[in-house]
Amino acid sequence: MRVRRLAILLQPILTLEHYDRQRKERMPTDHDLYLALRDKWVHEDDLLDQRISWLLLSQTLLFAAYGVFMQVTKDSPYARKAGQLLMWIPWFGIALICIIFIAIIAAISAQYQVNTEGSRQGYKVNVGGGLTWLGYIPPIALPVLFIVAWLIAIAV
Repeated sequence: MRVRRLAILLQPILTLEHYDRQRKERMPTDHDLYLALRDKWVHEDDLLDQRISWLLLSQTLLFAAYGVFMQVTKDSPYARKAGQLLMWIPWFGIALICIIFIAIIAAISAQYQVNTEGSRQGYKVNVGGGLTWLGYIPPIALPVLFIVAWLIAIAV
């Protein structure tokens, strides 16, 4: 019964390679279902990694641009435009952080759902306990720290 319920839940995740090629009606085994759950977990972990990469790349480029525009002197012909960009770059950075942070929370939530479903079915999908939550500290803390840095740049 639990195998059938999980098979229906994970049907979009399971690929044809998990099924017997001659009898496609065969229900997946417990091992097939565990592999499908684990694949989903790894996929969400990869998405989390990509989103952190987006965050770091976008903020690096924006802080570099901010630093370049800080070097423009007042007598430069570009001083007015540089001043406008210095005003808008931090807000743009904060907006990007918020968008990427939503995507990071979505990936963490998806992993939590996969783990919850696996636990309900008797499977251990992640490392478990505190190690998983310790691993979530950087994806959650980095956006907050970048927002603090942009707010300091706005205040100065």
